[in-house]
Amino acid sequence: MLRYFFIASLLGLSLLLGLGRVAHAQSRVDANHPFELVLIDAASEKQLGGFPVDRKLVAQAVTALKTAGAKGVVLKFFYDQPAKLPESDKALADAISSTKTLLQARIDEAEFGSNPLPSRFAMATDKAEGNLKTSLTGDNGWIPMPQFANAAHDIGFVDIQTPEHVPMIESYKNTPVNSLTLAALELATDETGHIENGARLTLGSKSVALTTDNQVALKLNTNEKLDYTSFSDVLETNSAVTSRFRGKVVVIAYDGVKAEIIETSAGSIKEHRLFYMGLLDVWRQLK
Repeated sequence: MLRYFFIASLLGLSLLLGLGRVAHAQSRVDANHPFELVLIDAASEKQLGGFPVDRKLVAQAVTALKTAGAKGVVLKFFYDQPAKLPESDKALADAISSTKTLLQARIDEAEFGSNPLPSRFAMATDKAEGNLKTSLTGDNGWIPMPQFANAAHDIGFVDIQTPEHVPMIESYKNTPVNSLTLAALELATDETGHIENGARLTLGSKSVALTTDNQVALKLNTNEKLDYTSFSDVLETNSAVTSRFRGKVVVIAYDGVKAEIIETSAGSIKEHRLFYMGLLDVWRQLK
């Protein structure tokens, strides 16, 4: 089975019934940030014949975003197993290598024979002061296939313990590694994050407070209307649509009928929306 979304049950969270999608035509909310969101929503799913979509289409979307001048792309899907068609994997690997693309990974101790994590994705020793603390640690996981990992700009881990906190680091095979959120922030700011253990994350001239195990406490608002572009609209490469991506880090995620719903202290939210809202919240907290 292809792993396309993080499994919320591993978080010990309750899963709720689905939420209605927010129309992508709504007015833009807090657009003064370096990110854009593309969702494989219910409309895209119906148009493209279901989910997961062919990796050739993901490759086409990545290429369209590059052409539109996007600074980089974050793919919120797991690519640790091959597609049915090798040519689909080749097309995606080629697209990933053509622009700065971030891939996700996660820890799973039940996963035997994990793909290797290239050493270049280990956190640089000069990024931290002291021995970094994290309660998210393991020796096996869902690691992108080598043809994708070798093409990626960075790989970030997406494990969380509670939806109200987002880790900046995890430990994989006793080596500190970036979370996907930190990798996206670094790409957006052109800065290397520096962690003062259990105190602060600094990116250039800005910083944000960290918990003792190097997480950021989120200020979630599940009623926030997330502005997004439908995946199918990106495939059409309409310049009126794609012009909004210039200079932005674009997150491509899933929001269709199979999307997991996570219950938080602020209400229920679809899983990939939670990631994006957390990313925006950390950005807003950087001062």
